[in-house]
Amino acid sequence: MGWFQRFMMGRYGTDQLSLTMMVTGLALSLVSRFVWYWPLYLLSVVLFGLALFRTLSRNCSRRYEENRKFMNMVWAVRDWWRGLAADFEERKTYRRFKCPKCSQKIRVPRGRGKIEIRCPKCGESFVKKT
Repeated sequence: MGWFQRFMMGRYGTDQLSLTMMVTGLALSLVSRFVWYWPLYLLSVVLFGLALFRTLSRNCSRRYEENRKFMNMVWAVRDWWRGLAADFEERKTYRRFKCPKCSQKIRVPRGRGKIEIRCPKCGESFVKKT
C-alpha cells in the first residue's frame, strides 16, 4: 500500500464534484445499456475520464475552486427547494407577498381581509387582501 500512498501524494483526490461525476457516469452507463443509445455511453465515459483527471490532478487550488463553485450551486438549489417546501407547508395559514419596491418576500397571516403591509427591509407600505 505504500506505493499507492506515494503515488497519490500531492494529488487532489476525490471530492463532491468528482463523486457526482462518477455516480452520474455510472447511471448513464447503465441506462445506455438498456436503451442502446451510444451517445449516453460516450457521455458516461467522458464523465468517468473527467472524474479520474480531477482525482489525479496536481493542481489542487484549481480543483478546490471548481468544487467550491459546484457546492455553491448545490447549496443554492437546496435552499431554493427548502424555501418551496416551506411555502407549500404554510400555504393554508400564511400568504406571501413581494414588496413592490425592493422585492423582499413578506409573510402575512391569511384571513385578515385587506391590510396594510409594511416592508421590514425598506419601509414601503402597500395594501393587499389576505
